[in-house]
Amino acid sequence: MALGRELIIKRKSSSEAFDIVCVVEQRSLNINNEEVDTTKPDCENPGGVLKYSSIGGVQSVRWSGSGAYVSSATQALVLQDILGQTKSEYQVTVPSVGTFEGPMTMLSANFQGDKSGELTCDLAGVFDGSVVFAAAN
Repeated sequence: MALGRELIIKRKSSSEAFDIVCVVEQRSLNINNEEVDTTKPDCENPGGVLKYSSIGGVQSVRWSGSGAYVSSATQALVLQDILGQTKSEYQVTVPSVGTFEGPMTMLSANFQGDKSGELTCDLAGVFDGSVVFAAAN
């Protein structure tokens, strides 16, 4: 059985190793193939029923996570990526599915806190260009 807590994101460090970006509560990976509507009326019967037709458009692979903020050297690098609008190599592992790897632009960090709770953070990023996928065994 795959556990949700095993859906992890890692950032490549200067030593070429991948280090875990600690996100303790919710994580998700979204693969989207935007469709392009190619529906055209029938020239023989322009007033007839339209038959839907489409092709694949822009593909995106997006990651997001939220939870208690855990301060670490890797978290600091992720924040530097966001502030500097820098692409870095990231790896996302989805248990029982596989691993996605490639350059990612981290899009946002949203921090929240109240007077009695812990500091929480929402992170979001999108893979840029080619994503290498390795299926789970």
